Amino acid sequence: MIVLMNTFNDGWSGLPFKVAYAGVSVTPPKDNITTLTLAVRDVIYPMDYIQKQLRLPPQKPDAVITDSMLDALREYSESRFVKVTGIGMPAELISTCPHLTSRLWLENDIIPLVVDCDKVAMEGDQNTPWGHRALDEQAEVLAMKCVRVFGPLNIPILQVGYRGLVEVNSHFHMHIASLENYQNTVGAQTWDILQIIASEVRPKELRIALFSATPQGGGVALIRHAFVRLGRLLDLDIKCNRYWASDGGPLDDPSNGGADIIVVDHPQMPDLIQIAKERSPARPVIYRSHIQIRMDLAETPHTPQARTWNWLWKRAQHADIFISHPIPDSVPRDVPKAMVGYIPASTDILDGLNKDMRDWDIAHYGRIFNQWCKEAGMPTVDYPTEKYFAQVARFDPSKGLFDALDGYSMFYDHVQKTSSSTKVPKLVICGHGSVDDPDATGTYQAVLERIDEKMPRLKDLICVIRAKPSDQVLNAILSKAKIILQLSTCEGFEIKVSEALRKGKPVIATNLWSDEGLYNRLHSHALRAIRDEVTAVGHLASLLYLLSKLTKDKNWKPQSQLMPKSMVGEFKPTGRSPLHSAL
Repeated sequence: MIVLMNTFNDGWSGLPFKVAYAGVSVTPPKDNITTLTLAVRDVIYPMDYIQKQLRLPPQKPDAVITDSMLDALREYSESRFVKVTGIGMPAELISTCPHLTSRLWLENDIIPLVVDCDKVAMEGDQNTPWGHRALDEQAEVLAMKCVRVFGPLNIPILQVGYRGLVEVNSHFHMHIASLENYQNTVGAQTWDILQIIASEVRPKELRIALFSATPQGGGVALIRHAFVRLGRLLDLDIKCNRYWASDGGPLDDPSNGGADIIVVDHPQMPDLIQIAKERSPARPVIYRSHIQIRMDLAETPHTPQARTWNWLWKRAQHADIFISHPIPDSVPRDVPKAMVGYIPASTDILDGLNKDMRDWDIAHYGRIFNQWCKEAGMPTVDYPTEKYFAQVARFDPSKGLFDALDGYSMFYDHVQKTSSSTKVPKLVICGHGSVDDPDATGTYQAVLERIDEKMPRLKDLICVIRAKPSDQVLNAILSKAKIILQLSTCEGFEIKVSEALRKGKPVIATNLWSDEGLYNRLHSHALRAIRDEVTAVGHLASLLYLLSKLTKDKNWKPQSQLMPKSMVGEFKPTGRSPLHSAL
């Protein structure tokens, strides 16, 4: 007789778990009893049904439903090695259990899709009212609805709707975090400031339009998605667009349905500034520069950089405000100092790239990463048996990838000379691409050639992967790396430093591998080092502060000030928040 045992460790050497989707339905309570039904399926067939009767206490019945659902999904997944990726649920359930969606995302790594079941009941040939359908049918329909919004890589398909509107979180049908969750990511004073500024902006019913060249994939897109997501929770009308000048479109005059304030990202699209000003000369327009502009080259006549900057500035000068990363050398002297304001890059602590995940989920994504390695002919990472260093960055000439390779080669030689019996950690270089990333293929190929030509002895220790668009895979890489590298030679705005520090990972330091005491001290410090200004909450507060000033006085200028610092100084918090003390 063969006995199969469900055993699992946190290793990355096995196959990824089977991916499934779920739907849930809950009956209205009767005599304090409710029935919870879960349907689980893959992309083609139903797999399982789970049904439980729950006795609800008079106090906090929603907690019983929420805990029971999370426990049932966790038990099902771990006992069958099934990774439930998304779950469809009726909107009525969210009213009953307000913490359910965020806990599914933050604790079980399941994306909740909230569905208007009255509309579902009218689809197809059978117009059977939703409440007249059997529980298992309701749950199965919701599971099928969930499958349809996920793509081939089992990640949500980005929706770009009418007039190029980027439909963040599947047009907000995916609920991954609440205001309470965001409040817990920052200090009390920072949150209070955000609430004050939002309360000033909200009654004005401003329509804020963000224009970006990249609807997904790059750091700017991540910042904008978080900005729109949190703004939505604060009842602010913020939309992220791609195009736009028709009647009633976002670039049209506000009196005709256009946006009240325009924010233009990226150097690819500064012509929008002129178009916006032609349609509504009095409307504030903000240009947000996310790049490093080499002043020494931009101000040297007849260079390609000078020609490019002149083209950009000819258009960007029509904006009311020029926002840059807080590095003054990245703003050429052509830009009037009064026009300049500084806001740092930010990251959303609650998104798939940054949230804390349990080891079971991290192992799933680590195994997916190793599957990518095998497909690309790269060495795999047998975590936890093998340790590794990691640099998570785009394949861009400015990211210091060759410095990482050369440094790792010297580190390897040093360890071999001083302690030949020590097992050298591997090096992982990976990152997402972006639609405006023309150098990625050439840089990736150049990295492979450098390994082949300069350090063939290390081919089995260096893993170079162009990651597919899964935030949680990069999260897993950052979470389990021994040390994180970020060696940008220019454009050093990498938010990956903040993301790694938040996970307690030392970044760019000396003797970390050989000095355990230093490693532990830096690990402990890193956990406390993230400032509120580089979180989604701090970023939204800074930009809302700027918008609030503009609505009060359209001629207001930031005067080359750091917006978070100006904001804190104006509101004079009684205590000291991480945002205040950092500045």
